[in-house]
Amino acid sequence: MVLIVLELITYLERMQTKQIKEQAVKVAKSYTKPVLYILLGIAILYGSIYLFTGRDHMPVDLQATIDSLTKANKVLIEHQKQIDSTIRVYEAEVKQVDNQIDHIKEKTTIIR
Repeated sequence: MVLIVLELITYLERMQTKQIKEQAVKVAKSYTKPVLYILLGIAILYGSIYLFTGRDHMPVDLQATIDSLTKANKVLIEHQKQIDSTIRVYEAEVKQVDNQIDHIKEKTTIIR
């Protein structure tokens, strides 16, 4: 008797699962066209906005001015790097001279 009840419960669960699947398929089929229409509408809207909006084109003379300033800036950066390396060399020489002066000060004694 218990086995029959268990089989009946299992059968009912399968039927409910089958019914749920069928209902899900029906709902999916009923909403397929509207969803596709919405997606198509969004794609057309995006495409029309992309095609009909103007692109910002910079005038040729302004672009040439920007390019020349960029080149001049690169030259200035290179000169600044050379100046920085020269300053480092001079700083090293100044440190050596300072060390020599300190060394001389330590060796000399003041006689009064």
